[in-house]
Amino acid sequence: MPAGTYLRWTAGSWRLVDFLGAGGMGEVYRAVHLQSGQVAALKILTTSHRSPSFVERFRNEARILSTLQHPNIAAWYDTVETDGRPGIVMEYVTGHTLEHRLQYGALSPGEALPLFATLCDAVAHIHDRGIIHRDLKANNVKIDEQGVLKLLDFGIAKAADSPKLTTDGSVVGTLHYLSPEQVRGEPVTPASDVWALGVLLYEMLTGHVPFRGDSFTVVMARILKGAYEAPSLHHAGIAADTERLIARCLKVDPKDRFLSAGVLRDEVRRLLAPPPLLNPRAPWHRWSLILSAGAALVAGTFVWRESQRLCCAPAPLPVVPTPAPDPAPDTGILRTGQTPSKPERRSVVIKIFEGTAEVLRNGAVIGHTPFTMDAPIGEWLDVTLRQSGFEDLRQRFQVSDGPNEFQYTMQRSSLPSAPPRSDAGAASFSSGTP
Repeated sequence: MPAGTYLRWTAGSWRLVDFLGAGGMGEVYRAVHLQSGQVAALKILTTSHRSPSFVERFRNEARILSTLQHPNIAAWYDTVETDGRPGIVMEYVTGHTLEHRLQYGALSPGEALPLFATLCDAVAHIHDRGIIHRDLKANNVKIDEQGVLKLLDFGIAKAADSPKLTTDGSVVGTLHYLSPEQVRGEPVTPASDVWALGVLLYEMLTGHVPFRGDSFTVVMARILKGAYEAPSLHHAGIAADTERLIARCLKVDPKDRFLSAGVLRDEVRRLLAPPPLLNPRAPWHRWSLILSAGAALVAGTFVWRESQRLCCAPAPLPVVPTPAPDPAPDTGILRTGQTPSKPERRSVVIKIFEGTAEVLRNGAVIGHTPFTMDAPIGEWLDVTLRQSGFEDLRQRFQVSDGPNEFQYTMQRSSLPSAPPRSDAGAASFSSGTP
């Protein structure tokens, strides 16, 4: 049966108006509710996968989705049947997948970490309900037109009451995101999803997955050993704390990882939190005030004694000028009378993913993207990006000694009428086998 066969069909109260794509378990259509006009994504099990195990897996996905309510998980609306085939009606998500976004390059740490914290919160929601996703990957994460992240595709997710659909020892999931225990065909735990989250953060910051190779066997061997290049080798701006967090996610032994996405989320939020303000009621702060007052008293006593000594001291002897010493060799250390050298400068590149935007500083246009300028190392830059049809984007960043290339996604000021046909609206499909 050719793809898109059910276009213009009716499934329950939903009319299938646009074919969005096909995957491992079914076809996805954009659907409109016949009474309310609500738009949704409707996934139908394909003809080639009508074996009892596939039908049960499809229904298992619907059961799991119906129990989840989280702003960063594509919502379940209804379960329908058409032409004797089960279907799932879910939230229609516009925008692009994270996989599509990474085709344009890695995200900066300032972009990646807040998005990653949101993703961890969504996965923590399912872990708190005894569900393991088992197929976390860039193609199952979507970012809508407002920049809101949505987790998709629970086709091979497993809950405590899910039927046994996988043969012992078989591998289910997507190769580059599989944990060592999944490669070995062992039971999965929330720590298996934590491994996949570590792969995703690495990919977001570097533009590629950590475990790569020329063949299936090579990739699996590297996963089993936990052998990968440090992300800072690909992007010098990645902080040591972030690198340690990724390393803990990618520990071969599940017991050495974060035990769940909730624990990982809390650690990411700690990295994102600003430094705490001083608490005047804290005991250590009271001691610091006492010590400061003591130091001021000592300094005041010294100044008083010096003033008494100078007022009563005999007149100083005349100073005999001495010849200036030979100039000291240039050691790079500033001496009295020397003029400090100018700070080193670095090139700063500002880009956006689609179209061209004006670059403004202090309200004045200084150029258009892609925009390049030189600035001293350590200087803070405040810029505004302005593009017709999009919200102004204000950014503040510090010029570093390493690469200074910043690429941003502009947010539309109003929703488009329809997304590209090549993008499946709410779901992508697992490549796993039953």
